[in-house]
Amino acid sequence: MEHNDEQAKGDDAQGSQVTNRWKCKKGERAKCWKATSEPNLLKNVKSGRFYTRLAIHGKSKWIKLNTDVLRVAIIRNDIERAKARGERQMPFAVAAGRATMQELAEVYRNSIRARPDLKKDSKKLYEVALNGVIKTWPRFLSQSPSAITEEETIKWRDRVAADGTGFIPKGAKGRSRNIDGSSPSNINKMIDALRHMLAIAVKRGQLVQNPLLIRGLKLPITPKKPVLPEADVIEEVFTTIESRGGGTPRAVAELCRFLAYSGPRVEEAWEVRWSDVNFTRGFVHFRGTKTKSSDREVPLIPALRALLMTMRDRRLAEGRAVYGPDWKLNPNTRVLLVRTAEGTLTRACREVGGPRLTHHDLRDVF
Repeated sequence: MEHNDEQAKGDDAQGSQVTNRWKCKKGERAKCWKATSEPNLLKNVKSGRFYTRLAIHGKSKWIKLNTDVLRVAIIRNDIERAKARGERQMPFAVAAGRATMQELAEVYRNSIRARPDLKKDSKKLYEVALNGVIKTWPRFLSQSPSAITEEETIKWRDRVAADGTGFIPKGAKGRSRNIDGSSPSNINKMIDALRHMLAIAVKRGQLVQNPLLIRGLKLPITPKKPVLPEADVIEEVFTTIESRGGGTPRAVAELCRFLAYSGPRVEEAWEVRWSDVNFTRGFVHFRGTKTKSSDREVPLIPALRALLMTMRDRRLAEGRAVYGPDWKLNPNTRVLLVRTAEGTLTRACREVGGPRLTHHDLRDVF
């Protein structure tokens, strides 16, 4: 794809995306960009730096070459053009049934990123699983889909279960099964990634059937049961937090009690407004989004009702002391005043001599 000054002149959108520092003013782009004798290679006259302009899947893409030396720019331009040729050819290789696992992995990765029904964190988890497969399966990217058999997958699965992915967090003293990638849940996510990639190969006619659609391939997961202290110990923890006084300590204790008496995730609890609390019908509404059933109504058990009524009366008294006796509580105001209790909760547990509690432990208390 050759470029000249006229082509550069007509590029209003893409040229402005290259860099803010050397942004060309309207009507000056023909002066800003100078074509070279090399295909796709242009020079920014103001900065003296070279850029590659490519067309990939119908979209114009500008790439910084980070040099003002022509010889270096020519080499880097050739590298970028070769990469672009690979990107253009990948869908055709997949469609024609000639794709390697590298090409199928990229198709799967792009499909994850394009899914509107997935949250950002969920997309990240899917990509982590995909990267885990690539990292732990020797020469995975260069293999054809037909090489990913049930037998080879089982060998790979058992090896990862024994050795992990090799991941050790910075500062960790050693390997831990909970974080080194060898947990059943992590391995099962990677198996799902494999299944999805082979499903693409089946759809494109590269495989007759998906060899991983079998029972027993995933590892069994034993749910971890929470180990919680007795009710009187939990109550002592809450009382210890409240004993530090009003203001923030009292607000933290309200959060802890609210989690323990209603069972929401801490981010769900933070979003509860007074309009979500229905004392007449006896429920509190949580606007959960993690699963379909997380948007729900939870009954006001006696402890929760008493807590919310105390909080409501206190807010009314504080507001009327400032704004007068006619002041009313705004229904859109958040019920809780703080969104985290971790530090204070940990200190209180240590003071009473009980096990450390987290936000999720309080959810389990409910």
